[in-house]
Amino acid sequence: MAHLRNQELVFRNPDKLARAREIQAAQRESFVDLYVSDLIVVPGDEVKAKVFAF
Repeated sequence: MAHLRNQELVFRNPDKLARAREIQAAQRESFVDLYVSDLIVVPGDEVKAKVFAF
């Protein structure tokens, strides 16, 4: 698969790149809304629950 070997190919389509950045920003906003921070530290046994909550 050429797209896996040359990861820079994803940046060739500016529309898709802009949409990906919008999605990423929305996901970050949702995470911060849920956890009131963009970084959380939890014990290993709580990771699964936190991921599923998000």
